[in-house]
Amino acid sequence: ILLESAHFENLAVRRTARRLGLRSEAAARFEKGVDPNGCLFAANRAAALIAELAGGTVLAGAVDAYPRPAAPREILLRPERVNGLLGTELSAGEMAAILRRLGLDVAGARPDGSGGPQPLRVTVPTRRPDIEGENDLAEEIARIHGYNNIPTTLPRSPVAPAPAGPERGLVEAVREVCLAAGLNEVMTFSFHSPAAWDRLGLPTDDPRRLAVPVANPLSEEQGVMRTCLLPLLLEVVAGNTRHRMNDVAVFEVGRVYRPRSLPLRELPQERLSLGIALLGNLAPATWQDAPRAADFFALKGIVEAVCDRLGVAGASFVKAEAPAFHPGRTARLTLGDRDAGVLGEVHPAVQTAYDLPDRTYLAELDLTAILEAAGPVRAYRPLPRFPAVDRDLAFALPAGVPAGRVEEVIRRSAGPLLVDLRLFDVYQGPQVPDGWRSLAYALVYQASDHTRTPRWSRSTTGCAAPCRKGWERLCVRDPKKAAASPPGFRRGGGSGEEPPSRMLGNLGPMELVIIVILALLVFGPTKLPELGRSLGRAMREFRRAGREISDEFDRAVKEDDAAARRELAELISRYRALPAEQRERVLAELPRMEAEVVARLGDGLEPVDEVARDHDADIAYLNGILSRAIQRARGTPSQG
Repeated sequence: ILLESAHFENLAVRRTARRLGLRSEAAARFEKGVDPNGCLFAANRAAALIAELAGGTVLAGAVDAYPRPAAPREILLRPERVNGLLGTELSAGEMAAILRRLGLDVAGARPDGSGGPQPLRVTVPTRRPDIEGENDLAEEIARIHGYNNIPTTLPRSPVAPAPAGPERGLVEAVREVCLAAGLNEVMTFSFHSPAAWDRLGLPTDDPRRLAVPVANPLSEEQGVMRTCLLPLLLEVVAGNTRHRMNDVAVFEVGRVYRPRSLPLRELPQERLSLGIALLGNLAPATWQDAPRAADFFALKGIVEAVCDRLGVAGASFVKAEAPAFHPGRTARLTLGDRDAGVLGEVHPAVQTAYDLPDRTYLAELDLTAILEAAGPVRAYRPLPRFPAVDRDLAFALPAGVPAGRVEEVIRRSAGPLLVDLRLFDVYQGPQVPDGWRSLAYALVYQASDHTRTPRWSRSTTGCAAPCRKGWERLCVRDPKKAAASPPGFRRGGGSGEEPPSRMLGNLGPMELVIIVILALLVFGPTKLPELGRSLGRAMREFRRAGREISDEFDRAVKEDDAAARRELAELISRYRALPAEQRERVLAELPRMEAEVVARLGDGLEPVDEVARDHDADIAYLNGILSRAIQRARGTPSQG
C-alpha cells in the first residue's frame, strides 16, 4: 500500500471550487489554510494505524517533494503597543503566559512569567498561518484575556469632521423636503442584475444599458454598477409588497455610474440622482378623513417642492414618453432647454414584471443638474405692510393645452406685482364644449410700497372690469340690469348662473392681454381661420375708431342711462355690420396682434392704473368683440 499525504494552496482551491461550483469537505478545509508541515506527520500516523489495526508492516523511509519548505514565523511583540491597542494594562509576563497557552514560543520573558520592558520575540508555528503580525498577536491576547475584562473607553485621538461644501447643504435640503412630504429614505446597493434592463423594458440602444461590470460580484444579482435608480427602487417597493406593506413612499439620494465606453479606459461619470417611488396611500384613513392615494400629481408636487426649496428658476414640466413609464402619464422636468429628470406612472408591463399590486409612480431626477441650477440663499424679507389684491381668472381651453403653458403666459403678462399664482379649479361639464376644459386661477398682487387701488381688485360680486366714474351705471353686476345691458357685456359672479369659468366680458386690462396671447397660442392661424377673421376685423375697427369710441363714451357717461345704452348699442351694431372683403389678409396680421394690443393698452402695462383710467371704455368694448369672436370660432352660439 502506497500512502500519499498532500497539501494544496488555499487560494487555488477556493477559486477553482467557486468557478466549477463544486463544494466538498476537502475544499472547505484547504481553502481556509492548513499546516504544510503536517503532511509527513499525517502519513506516519496513517501507517502506524494500519500496522496496529490491520497487522501491516511499515517500511522505513519516505519520499518528500517539498520544494519550498515553510518555516515558522518570528514576530516582535511590544507590550506597550498591545496595551495601547486594547486599552489594557497587562504586563509582558501576562502576555507571554497567554501566548504560551496557545502553543507559541515566547522569548524575552523570565521563566516566572514576569517580563521586562524589552519586546517579546514570538515564534508562530506553521499551523497558524492566520497570525502574520503584531496586531494579530494582540487579538489573540484579547481573546484569551476576555473581552469582558477590557474596560470601555472612548478613543483619545480627535476625529476631524469632513468639510461641508455647498453641495452637501443642498443635498440635505433635498432630504428635508422629501422627509417633510412623508417619504422614507432608503439606501440600496450600487450594483444590480443586468436582467433589470429587460424587466424595465429598455431598448437595446438605451445608453443606460452601458453599465460597468463588476469584476468579482457576490452574486449574479449584483453584476453591474447602476446607471439609474429605477430598478433598485422597484425592488424596494416589490420587497415591501411581498411583506404585505402595500403603502410605500420612499426616496433615495445616490450616485449613478455612467461609463463613456467599455472596456473602461477612464473613470465613469458619477452623477448624483434623486429617486422617488410611491405606491398605495400617502395618508391612511381616519375617522375624519378618507385615505389620500398616491397619484401623478402628488409625485409632481414633491418634485416642485424640491425645486422651490433649492430656488431653481425656469423649471417646467412637459408631456413626454419614456421607457418603463406609462404613455400619456409621464412628464419630463426641464431646466430651460435641458432635461433634468422624468416622472410618471410605471408601465403596466413593468408593474407585472415586478409583481406590484397597484399603480406605482416613479421619479428620477438628475440632482447634479438641479444643484447646478439652484439659486442663491434666500434672504430675509420683511412682512408686507400693505394688503394684497386677489383676482380670479378662468379660461376655457382645449383639453390638450397644458396648464403649465397657461401659467407661463399669465406670469409673463401679469407684471412684477404678481406674488402668487394658483390653479384652484379644473372644470369639465355641460357648460364647456366636448374636448375643452375650464382652468380657474387665483392671482395675488401685492406692492411693497403702496396699496393697490380698488380699480385693481375684483369686486365681491365677481366682476373683473374696474369701474370708471359713470360706468357703474352700465355695469351689469346687478342681475336686474342684465336684460338692459348692451350686447357683448356679461353678468358675472351670479351663483348658479355661469359655469366655473368666468365669461370673457368680465375681464380687465391685464386679463385681456392674457386672453389675446392665449388665443394666439391655442388656436393658431391654420386651425381656426374664423377666429382670425373675427379678431382681425375687431383689431382693424378698434385701431380706426379707437379715439372716436373714447370721445363718444366720454359724452355718453354725462347723459342719462338710456342714452348711454343706446350709444353703446349703436357702436356694437356698427361692428356687427362690418364687411368681410379683407378677410384674406387677417392671417398675415395675426403675429402682430399681441404687440398691437400691448401698445394700445400702454407700454409694458405699467402703471396699470393709468392705463385702466384711459381705456376702460375701449377695453369693455373690445371685451365684447373678443367674446363673441371666440365663441363663433368654437362653434357655439353667442350669448352676448
